[in-house]
Amino acid sequence: MSMEILNRDTGPSEKIGTRALLGAALATCLLVASQESSAETTGWQFEVTPYLWAASLSGDVGIGNSPTASVNADFTDIIKNFDFGAMGTFEARRGRWLLLFDGMYTRISGDGAIQTASFNHAEVISTTGILNPVVGYRLWDSERLSFDATVGARIWVVGTKLKLSGTQSVELSDTNAWADPVVGGRLRAKIWQKWFVRAFGDIGGFGVSSHLTWQGFGGLDYEFGQACSLIVGYRALGVDYRPSGFTFDVVEHGPLVGLAIRF
Repeated sequence: MSMEILNRDTGPSEKIGTRALLGAALATCLLVASQESSAETTGWQFEVTPYLWAASLSGDVGIGNSPTASVNADFTDIIKNFDFGAMGTFEARRGRWLLLFDGMYTRISGDGAIQTASFNHAEVISTTGILNPVVGYRLWDSERLSFDATVGARIWVVGTKLKLSGTQSVELSDTNAWADPVVGGRLRAKIWQKWFVRAFGDIGGFGVSSHLTWQGFGGLDYEFGQACSLIVGYRALGVDYRPSGFTFDVVEHGPLVGLAIRF
């Protein structure tokens, strides 16, 4: 069974929320920039990065004995299929050691026509909460290039609601939680004056919970002042989790914009 997600209009409340979040982050950045860094006295360096990720959803989802729904959204549909999200990272660094927490909550939904004997329409609503606690060690550190090797976990809480309609009507829902080990790396390279390239990626699962999970990000970082950077790029995150009675084999992907605040 396959399904193409239809376009939906983005409501004014979502636009207002986006502007408010960016405005609050920028105000915080300017406030921090006016103060002295605590790194000189404590030896610790901190970075908080609120970000907005306009993620689409593609892959297969299934609950119980229901047909598996194949959900696909084109890049042009990303914003319209994104219902809500709260996302951010917190980084603490001392010397070559790194502690990082990346957390997000997203709600993505879509509906469309399907072709089975009993159903001709399906709607999928997917809510995903993800927490990435990571420990890293800086293997390379120079004025122009830094690279951290990382190890950690990806903790998932996924709620899926599947509505099928046609000659019959079925509504199924389920919530699953699991954790996967992950290994990866993070890179930041100076390319010109205040411009940097940022990239990170990891891979994990290894059959512990998921068959496979992975993510990758690549983008540009513009540093203004000593305290802040504007980050723009593209992120993809995938997982293949198939316990008995539940299928969640999906990829979320889309453009990302964030504001890194250092103190």
